[in-house]
Amino acid sequence: MEVWRSGRDGSAEKILLEIWHTDTGGNAADITSVCSDVKISESESGRCAEISLSVPDVTNLGITRPLIMAGDKITVKAGGEEIYIFVVTSADRKYPLRTVKGRDFGQYFEKNEIVIQFSGISCREACRKVFETLGVAEAEVCEMSETITGVYIDSAEDVLGEIMKLQQNADGAEYDYRLEGRKAVVYRLTDEAVSLRYKPAENVAEFDAGEHHERMSYSHDIGSMYNSVRAVIKSSGKKGEQGLPSKTYIVTDNESVAKYGKREKILNVSSDKADEIEELAENELKDKSEIKRTVKVVLPGVINARKNDVIEIKDDYIGVDGKMRIKSISHSFKGGIYTMELGLEIMQ
Repeated sequence: MEVWRSGRDGSAEKILLEIWHTDTGGNAADITSVCSDVKISESESGRCAEISLSVPDVTNLGITRPLIMAGDKITVKAGGEEIYIFVVTSADRKYPLRTVKGRDFGQYFEKNEIVIQFSGISCREACRKVFETLGVAEAEVCEMSETITGVYIDSAEDVLGEIMKLQQNADGAEYDYRLEGRKAVVYRLTDEAVSLRYKPAENVAEFDAGEHHERMSYSHDIGSMYNSVRAVIKSSGKKGEQGLPSKTYIVTDNESVAKYGKREKILNVSSDKADEIEELAENELKDKSEIKRTVKVVLPGVINARKNDVIEIKDDYIGVDGKMRIKSISHSFKGGIYTMELGLEIMQ
């Protein structure tokens, strides 16, 4: 199937999208022509891209029947370049279709716990060391100069999160990582908007997908919001029982409490970080005190749009005109129509 991709010069570029199936024996086949209801998504809460699709599961009518099983791989190529590689996590058969779901290699960062030591190396090199530990042969890591020292025993995902958080605390920037085909990429979030150029037909001028979209939807929710944090260092009581905290620090957003009532969160702090208890509490409040505001919109599909990209978009209904960051994205190919649904964050 043909899709649009924004070129580096900002122009729209039509390329071929292919979907390949590779079984556990290494046998590969192009299954693009028999795939239906394809959806590729990146959620706000995770760093693992996911895919779902259906293929025929009949033996008659001369239809190709891919025997996709759990553990197989699904590779998505754009212009011949591998942009996603998924491991099949489930394959459900219900006549006349086989419905397949998969997750990219980011799942191995979640599932593998590691023991790793850093001795005065940069955060950039620490990220590379984590990838090497996991057997990731190709990695692209942005500049991260803060020094890290210590032993970490946790999931690879959480270790990477700690490294990025250390660098963020040092320079105030935000960092994240994702998989691009076989390559792991650690990047710094920017406020620079990307181009999402789209050309619906040869005889129609190209335009930015952000200029033509369905009406946006907007919601705000205080369900997960806290406006007070009580940081405590636990102490042991008799016979190992939990005693009263040996140290407590409370930080509160009084303006928020006046509006919504008090919503307090307990933050447990280890004794070795007692000197940092105030900073940890304030950072936790900053992270938890924001009201969750969700903006969703459906746009014409552009295959190289990714989570954390910034786009420029206008919508008179909810009153926005400017930059918004993609927090979640779902590419959908159905009935020959390619669209993408974006969850967006309004940027100040």
